[in-house]
Amino acid sequence: FICRDLATGRRVWENTNVSLYGGSMTAFDGLVVLQSRDYRAGRFTVEAIETRSGRTVWQREIQQDNVISTPVIYDRKVFVCARKLIYCLEFDSGREIWVKAYPFDIASDTVFASGTLFAATEAGQILVLDPSNGDTRHVLSFLPGKLPFAVVGENLFVYETASGTLYKTS
Repeated sequence: FICRDLATGRRVWENTNVSLYGGSMTAFDGLVVLQSRDYRAGRFTVEAIETRSGRTVWQREIQQDNVISTPVIYDRKVFVCARKLIYCLEFDSGREIWVKAYPFDIASDTVFASGTLFAATEAGQILVLDPSNGDTRHVLSFLPGKLPFAVVGENLFVYETASGTLYKTS
């Protein structure tokens, strides 16, 4: 994992212990949080790396997953999905706050709005979750398939790909 100066392209630092495998990362408060995969050992981790030095601050092993989600940070907590699980980790230490299993694979990054955590499942559901403990507040059901969604203000927009329909809820 290499950090380069945007203006010059010069290498600033390198962390050879991290293998970002197709996912995105989130930067917050001097750290970059990302999913990493050690192919040889078959380990999947969430890691926090200092943006200035590339030093690994913490690393937390998670369930193996082929779908890479972007870690989401809210209220100094990191939320990351792996198969049927959502992990909530402490931002500063990586300590597990909670991990919750859901009936279907999570098929999206988590999204926050108005103190609520949202995630889509492969079964055509949008889970509306309590970020303090992962409990399901309610479930919005759609046709099975991909469910791209976005929260804008107080409105949730869901595109049901199976029918080609855009839904708006508030």
